[in-house]
Amino acid sequence: LTPLLDLKLNVNRVVWRLVTIGVLITLSLGTLAILIILNVPFILALLLASILVVSGPTVVGPILQFARPKEPVSSVLMWEGIIIDPIGASLGVAILSYIISPNPFPIMDIFLTVVTGIVIGLVAAGLYVASERSGIIPPNLSALVALMFGIIAIVSGELILQEAGLFAAVTMGLMVGNQHFAPANGIEEFTETIEPLILGMLFVMLAALVDLNAMGQYLISA
Repeated sequence: LTPLLDLKLNVNRVVWRLVTIGVLITLSLGTLAILIILNVPFILALLLASILVVSGPTVVGPILQFARPKEPVSSVLMWEGIIIDPIGASLGVAILSYIISPNPFPIMDIFLTVVTGIVIGLVAAGLYVASERSGIIPPNLSALVALMFGIIAIVSGELILQEAGLFAAVTMGLMVGNQHFAPANGIEEFTETIEPLILGMLFVMLAALVDLNAMGQYLISA
């Protein structure tokens, strides 16, 4: 689940500009730079640029904890990193499917993925908030129940469309973190505790996927 950061003042406008106009600018300039520097086909340059669009909370979060910028800069950077993660992933998947299939309607795929994830995230957030407000969730289990709803949202989204689970999780986090109907007791403390563990496991799993023979082959050829 996303951290409980309130989108106040003009922070929400800044964040949405970064993940819309900012993504388009980064994608365009990145594609142009890759074409000039690497001299690869346009579609491959676009694919690489779509991957480089992502900053991601796993990168931004630790930097913010170390640098500790003042508000609202901290909230803007954190939310931008959270929201842009599924956007960049969906862009990459759509462009890759266009290259491999080829898929004639990659933009429609992105649109359906976003809508599906948002709907699932809204439903999951609504169910959690309703359960929290009704008092059926014990205070000491609030964070675990929220995690359960988050996992259900992610799995449901992925079963329907690839990468929709990311949008579902982000949508649920946005709704739960910024609603005022029921207190989200203990979620922030829980995420601060579990985040280092998840990040550590993530990078170990990513390192385990590296083919050492292939890496040696490319290093030697370089």
